[in-house]
Amino acid sequence: MKTALVVDDSEAVRAVVDHTLRAIGYSVVEAATSTDALAILTSGNMASRGASSAENTAGEIVLMISDLNLGEESSGATLIREAQRLYPGLKCILMSGSKSPRQSLRTPYPVLSKPFGPKELADAIDKLTRDNSTDAATC
Repeated sequence: MKTALVVDDSEAVRAVVDHTLRAIGYSVVEAATSTDALAILTSGNMASRGASSAENTAGEIVLMISDLNLGEESSGATLIREAQRLYPGLKCILMSGSKSPRQSLRTPYPVLSKPFGPKELADAIDKLTRDNSTDAATC
């Protein structure tokens, strides 16, 4: 099964994204901080972080969706750059509550503006996963 890592400091946002991802066929692992997300990505066993031990290993995460603003700790853009260093083929999407985050950040990563609905998230994932290149579609 395809696995997605959802990173957001808001439990409510993680729950909504989790629900949508499960509805389109992903298993989901959640993290509230970039530190937790990196621990999950570098871990060989995600059982303690919400996935059954038979279900996943960190290497099977194929998609990461991260909030742009992860509080004082770090930014989502910094997190996905580090994730790419670890897993160059990992597909990534940023989420932001800012009105026009992609333009103001000049980020090459796909950005979903909050609030977004299940269809917008599913469409963004579909577009991202159809692109097998290693340009802006990967983090």
